[in-house]
Amino acid sequence: MGLCLVINHDDLSNVGQLILEKLRAHCVSGHVGLPLHDTHQRQCQYAAEGVCSDFCVGPVPYGTKPDDSLVFQQLEIALNYCSLSVGTQVKSFPGRKSVKVMGAIRVDEKPGWHFRFVERYNTTTFLAFIEQLLRYYKGKKIHLVVDNAPWHKTKKLREWWLEEIKDLIEVHFLPKYAPNLNAAEYIWKETRKWASHNRFFGTFKDLKDSLFRRFNRFQGNPRCLKTLTPYFA
Repeated sequence: MGLCLVINHDDLSNVGQLILEKLRAHCVSGHVGLPLHDTHQRQCQYAAEGVCSDFCVGPVPYGTKPDDSLVFQQLEIALNYCSLSVGTQVKSFPGRKSVKVMGAIRVDEKPGWHFRFVERYNTTTFLAFIEQLLRYYKGKKIHLVVDNAPWHKTKKLREWWLEEIKDLIEVHFLPKYAPNLNAAEYIWKETRKWASHNRFFGTFKDLKDSLFRRFNRFQGNPRCLKTLTPYFA
């Protein structure tokens, strides 16, 4: 799960303002288009068709986009290139395991990345992640932009948002079929490219450690995050 945070509502770019305007207008059907370059549109599309679903958050003064991501360790039969009459061997263990991650990107002049490994996606783990964000941005209001995953809309969660933390978080639900509105999609794509896909991991822990190192790099390199989400800063 991934989030996108907006730190200062007044400093949002035109595209950022457009996103919040569309969300507040309750755009709930069809594709909501932004003036993104075709390459970035395709990247968002591919990310949406992959193994992740996401949401974003943003405050007045902070905004964040959260999202969920599954990264699999599995055995698959696939075509590959090899030397004629020689062949090749790709190491892999039978079976299928997945790492479940919740993530949030803050989009502004100095982006930030937050993440949390979880055993499963449900209201309890989602609430724990939101509390992690509230502790980090203590005293600042957050605009939380989320997708329509079931655990984002439970009765328990709605009551918590409306009764206990309504002054700290304002929730915006993404329209359906609009991954280009979610900055976290770009982060998941970059993560899969450099940390998980087409790699052999001897143990499940090796896969999780690879993801952890990549997320730490995001946290220590705001410029990289800004490069990956140029239309949201």
